[in-house]
Amino acid sequence: SNIFMNLPPGTYPIVVEDAVGCSDNLIFTIISSSAPIIDSVVDTDPSTCGSMDGSIVIFATQGTPPIQYSIDNGTTYQTSNSFPNLGAGTYDVIVSDSSGCADTTVVILQDPNAPVIDSISTVQPNCGQSDGSISIFLSGGNPNYEYSIDGGTEFVSTNSFSDLAAGTYEIVIREEGTTSCTATDTVTLTAPEAPSI
Repeated sequence: SNIFMNLPPGTYPIVVEDAVGCSDNLIFTIISSSAPIIDSVVDTDPSTCGSMDGSIVIFATQGTPPIQYSIDNGTTYQTSNSFPNLGAGTYDVIVSDSSGCADTTVVILQDPNAPVIDSISTVQPNCGQSDGSISIFLSGGNPNYEYSIDGGTEFVSTNSFSDLAAGTYEIVIREEGTTSCTATDTVTLTAPEAPSI
């Protein structure tokens, strides 16, 4: 028969031969008419705050093989649809086929029990004085917090900072012994203006 049905996308070498052995041939490529479609994504959050045991598994259909998968917005691709050993964060998923067609989605893995800043109490300094203070109150995570008001350069175990001058303070709170399990905020202390003559 000269009719071939239900062929998947791909490249096919075609040979036509007559009864005396004369033949002709050509290469024919069937291109998928549909771009890949991401049907579902199974994501698993890291088991503990700061750990790297999360995962993303992508399920896609259609498209022209081979299908490739990326979770960093196309910077790198792989042929496997499974991405293990992931930390918390936002992942830009792309499924691409050999024709350059693609489907995208965004997956967010959450840090369980990450520290959350509930409130920040401040006392504004007096004019020209370093008598202001900042107190930080948290929830979540574990009790072993470390606190910084200089963007994470120096951490201490207390949640209260005193003898502060006017200025902007970059707050970073982390669980002791981790670098990725953090909460952040910014606080500005403002002193009253000096009286003018």
